[in-house]
Amino acid sequence: MALSEGSRVKGEITAHKIIVGGWLEGNLRAEEAIEIMPRGKVIGDTFTDTISVAEKGELNGKVVMSGRD
Repeated sequence: MALSEGSRVKGEITAHKIIVGGWLEGNLRAEEAIEIMPRGKVIGDTFTDTISVAEKGELNGKVVMSGRD
């Protein structure tokens, strides 16, 4: 699932992998990874095994990482 630059979404997203290039208000749940790009902004909590936030990307919320055994 990818949100391109300029996109604006309000709501929860669940997917295998999530890439955020635009603005999102809501929680993110990814089985594999969440990636926030330089112009990406997330206002909400993230639940994933792997997360990356590029320089100038924004994350305002809680990060819950559930490592696999």
